[in-house]
Amino acid sequence: LIEDLRFELAPAQFIMLRGKSGAGKSTALRYVAGLWRYGRGETSLPRTGVMFIPQKPYLAPLSLKELIAYPQPPRADYTEFLEILRRVGLKKFARMLNSRADYVKILSGGEMQRLSFVRIHYHKPSFVFADEITSALDPGSARELLLRLRADLPNLGMLAITGLEDIFEQTIEL
Repeated sequence: LIEDLRFELAPAQFIMLRGKSGAGKSTALRYVAGLWRYGRGETSLPRTGVMFIPQKPYLAPLSLKELIAYPQPPRADYTEFLEILRRVGLKKFARMLNSRADYVKILSGGEMQRLSFVRIHYHKPSFVFADEITSALDPGSARELLLRLRADLPNLGMLAITGLEDIFEQTIEL
C-alpha cells in the first residue's frame, strides 16, 4: 500500500496521517506502532511510554476507574480521576468510578472516544499513536480535546489519523 514512508516523531510534535479511504492510513499507523507485522520497513520506538489508541476503545467489564487505568491497576485517588474526567468532558460519570457496568452500552461513541483521552491524561505516555480517536466527536470538541492534550502534556509526541490539520506540525499524505 505504501512505499517510502519516512518520518521522525519527536517529543512535543504532532504528526497527522491523511489520505483517502483505503489508502493505508490505519495499516501504516499499526505498522509503525508495532501492531502490524506484515510488510517491510524499519521502526524504532522507545521501550516504554508508548500508547496506541484505536478508533473504538476496548471496554472490558470493569469499573470506570479500572477502564481508565487499564491495563494496569488504578493508582490514582478519586480527586485525580475526577479532575481528568472534568478536563475531557466526562465529569457526569464521576459517580460511576467504582461501578462495574457494560460501558459499551452506556457510553455514546463520542463519550467512548473521550474516554480514550482520559486514558492518555491518566497514563501520560511519551508517544501516542491514535487511529481516528476524534471521528465520533464534533470538530469543536475534537479540537478542544487535542489542544487540551497539548497543553496538559507538552512533551507528548503524537502520530494521528484525524481531520484537524491545523493542530499538527506536519501532515503526511498517503
